[in-house]
Amino acid sequence: MLSKSKISEIAALHQKKFRESSGLFIVEGEKIVSELLHSNSDVVEVYATHDLYDKYVNQFENIHFTETHLFAKLSAQKSPSGILAIVKQQQQHFDVSSLKNKITLCLDGVRDPGNLGTIIRIADWFGIAHIICSNDTVELYNPKVIQATMGSFMRVKVVYTALEEYLQLIKEQNIPIYGAILKGENIYQNSNNGEGVIILGSESHGISKTITKYIDKPITIPSNLLASEQSLKHQPDSLNVAVACSIICALFAVPHNKFL
Repeated sequence: MLSKSKISEIAALHQKKFRESSGLFIVEGEKIVSELLHSNSDVVEVYATHDLYDKYVNQFENIHFTETHLFAKLSAQKSPSGILAIVKQQQQHFDVSSLKNKITLCLDGVRDPGNLGTIIRIADWFGIAHIICSNDTVELYNPKVIQATMGSFMRVKVVYTALEEYLQLIKEQNIPIYGAILKGENIYQNSNNGEGVIILGSESHGISKTITKYIDKPITIPSNLLASEQSLKHQPDSLNVAVACSIICALFAVPHNKFL
């Protein structure tokens, strides 16, 4: 049976300061936990109830049977899934030179956990291996971020850095820097050669002024392409950053935006 101190220790990982001090984070839900078996993640412990314990007892070395009422104290979910893992955080890093001839995402001040998790999942779908985040972007190991990635955090490298310094290094590598802004080139008319860093800001503040100066190629997703004249009067003023990311990635996935 789990002790009160152990329950408190695990539950504390739902708070950022304890994740940072321990170097651990929580992965919850059968789909994501099962993917840990096929990753290079360092799984410390697994806690599971009833059927899920029986299912995975021979697959995880350090798995513990947990009564349902105790598992609920470990979980942050309203309807606990019945299995969670404690995993060691990985120090993510990559050289700027590794971004050559690739598409890379760069996030400036994206603070919503669901958006970051979804963007990581989108990157994984399109084979984008690297995401650069400003230091004020929401933490990768936030449980809501991890949940929203649906396991993609295991395959996409996410690094946090001072963006201005990093973007300067990117410029020195002659890698084009795109920026999603309101008044840029129509993305449907933009051509790309499969290389570049795409900067996305939060939908409430956009890309910060200090970062805008690094953009070589401003791009815009035009709105209301199929709208009537009447509906143009009530057009939205912004697009969710994760939705915008998916549109941009889809277009950049096709060389020179020549649709199949």
